Amino acid sequence: MLRLEEWHQPDLFETKPSQSEVYRQLAEVLATADLSKYHPSEEPNTHWTNWPDSGGL
Repeated sequence: MLRLEEWHQPDLFETKPSQSEVYRQLAEVLATADLSKYHPSEEPNTHWTNWPDSGGL
């Protein structure tokens, strides 16, 4: 239905998925099958260089 190459991934230690724009919009797309419901305003941050501490827990 929808394929994302990049998106704004919140820090889930600080932000609940329900408080995240991307997750709320994706839920709306899944619930309605209306792709126009996904219109993010936040810049993508999923490139690996944005998460230097990932995997270091």
